Amino acid sequence: MAALYAEFFGRSAPGPSDLRPWLADSADEQPAPDPNARKKRLASKAAYRRRRSADDVFREKERERARERRRNNPDKVRAQKAKRRADNYFRRND
Repeated sequence: MAALYAEFFGRSAPGPSDLRPWLADSADEQPAPDPNARKKRLASKAAYRRRRSADDVFREKERERARERRRNNPDKVRAQKAKRRADNYFRRND
């Protein structure tokens, strides 16, 4: 089979590293993730939300977008609502 491949393509059959070069020693090249990266991202998202919550034009635009989505996708909205109600069915208030 390898001889047939070499005859057809003019080179030997590719090895596993030829097929997936991104897998070869990728663990050694990447630095360890920053443990504070998640906290930084969450803080950034919170700051963005604070800025947007004070922006009346943006809030009204988002309300209109949500209305349009509910109007255009009633089945999806109904399924989402049923799922949320089912999730909260056994929630207790104590």
